[in-house]
Amino acid sequence: MNEFRERLLQLYLEHGVDGVLADPSLVERAMERPMRELQTERAFQEADTLLKLLGLHVRHGITAMRTDASLIEKAFQLPQSELAKSSLYQDANTLVSETAKFVESRAAQLNQPDVRLRLSECLKVALNRATFWRGSRLLQEAKFGVLRDYFILKFGQEWTPAQRQHFDVLIEFIQLWKIYFLSYTNRQPRAINKRFEQVISFYVDPDKIGKRDAGKDNILADALLNRLNSLNLTGGFFDKVEIQPGYLLSPTVQAAAGSSFYLLQIVQPETFMVEPPPNHCYEEYELFEGFGEQILAQWQRYREIFRKRFCALLTHDRLEIVVPPMMPYEYELWKHRIFVEARFEVLPTDPAEFNELARKVAAAVCNLQNELIEAVP
Repeated sequence: MNEFRERLLQLYLEHGVDGVLADPSLVERAMERPMRELQTERAFQEADTLLKLLGLHVRHGITAMRTDASLIEKAFQLPQSELAKSSLYQDANTLVSETAKFVESRAAQLNQPDVRLRLSECLKVALNRATFWRGSRLLQEAKFGVLRDYFILKFGQEWTPAQRQHFDVLIEFIQLWKIYFLSYTNRQPRAINKRFEQVISFYVDPDKIGKRDAGKDNILADALLNRLNSLNLTGGFFDKVEIQPGYLLSPTVQAAAGSSFYLLQIVQPETFMVEPPPNHCYEEYELFEGFGEQILAQWQRYREIFRKRFCALLTHDRLEIVVPPMMPYEYELWKHRIFVEARFEVLPTDPAEFNELARKVAAAVCNLQNELIEAVP
């Protein structure tokens, strides 16, 4: 987001659209440049057009904006016929009007009696949009940015500085994070594929099974992904190409492990094998934890919630089968997190029970997202 847009957003928040339009010197002072110079820059034109339209829609509502052309013409000092020739205006107007229409359709959800509730509902709406929007990444980013700014202009004046910080932090998480990272190992997968053969046959498409090698690929991970997708938990990271025993984690996998809200890790006897190095599951856990600690260095108030962002999915109910008699000292915190803090579930081999467990896991992820969102100061 360009600097012009952030400064203009703050102006519209402080003075309202009527105040900014009535006194152009406000913009000049904020930008520390004369308007005639600013208007020659494309980045300013884009930000100015977008913020004017956002301010007008927040102030007057979608119905008035569609029926009263004078609102637009007065703000832009141009007739609608001239504005219609500008692709910059048309693109911005489409984004803003679609956003305003959607937000107004959620009025019953957003018009809560309490400021903290209103703020958390804004974030829940943003999460829903980020989860289910489709289209190019650039278009999704543009839509999300407009939604963010709309909420700030609509509700931001009632937020305390701490509440605005909560909104800014969470809105960035929502936009940039994967919902979950599915960690698993391809080490000696034949036994696990055999143990969960019925689950795999129920929940992995035959054509996908045909592309897998039961002696090299952990197909149980495909079955779990299928169930999570069926529950609309579609914003996760799952890799079947770059996670191979003996190879270093790719930058793509590292980045995803370090920028996911929740870590789901299939844990089987081979998960703790040290040969051949590296152990991807351990590295993914470390990346996930390290990223969380970086966030918590600034936002300690979220620590208790962050400690819940991990769940191991055990392939056996007898822990002595899963846990080897010896492990490197480096694995101690990882092992403690799973087995002492009891951050685990046992994956059933029965397809119906497996499906119910997937539903329980998906609900846990969604509930924790809401818990973080609702932690409004």
